[in-house]
This record gives sequence, structure tokens and C-alpha cells, in this order.
Amino acid sequence: MIDLDEAILSLNITWELDPAELKRLDRDIKSAEAYVADFAGYPIKETDTVAKQLMLDCLRYIRNDVLAEFQKNYSEDLIMLRNKYRIENELSD
Repeated sequence: MIDLDEAILSLNITWELDPAELKRLDRDIKSAEAYVADFAGYPIKETDTVAKQLMLDCLRYIRNDVLAEFQKNYSEDLIMLRNKYRIENELSD
């Protein structure tokens, strides 16, 4: 959902990343996507800009080794995302 260029722009990376940094960034992107998707409890829609922004914010916290702070600072947003997907999926059943 988050492409590499988007992540680099969001993180304000202005230097050329070496292969090890690119590998770490790719791992961190996958972690941020998985974290938010797990919290939502359902697959995230590609068009969900709120979830995407949460993923980018989560990525920033992961990159700075403060993921626990992300959940604390974004708990209301994460709960709203979970409720949104729960309600959408209940209505579609």
C-alpha cells in the first residue's frame, strides 16, 4: 500500500539510500502496514486514505524506534479505524 517513494517523501529522506538502508526501509514499511491492518481487524482498502496516513505515521514511529508511543498517541484514530472496518464488514454480511 505504501510505495518506496511515498515513504521516502513522508520521512523526509533527502539522501541516497544504500542497499542496507533500502532493505531496512522496506522492512519498516511492511511492519507499519501490518501493524495498522492488524489493528483494523480486516484487510485495508487501497483507497482508504485515512488508513494510509496512519501507516505513514506508524512508519515514522517505527523508524525512530518508538512504536509504543504511536499506539498511545494514535489510539483514538486506531479505534475509529477498527470500528469503521467492523461496521462496514457487518453491513456487507
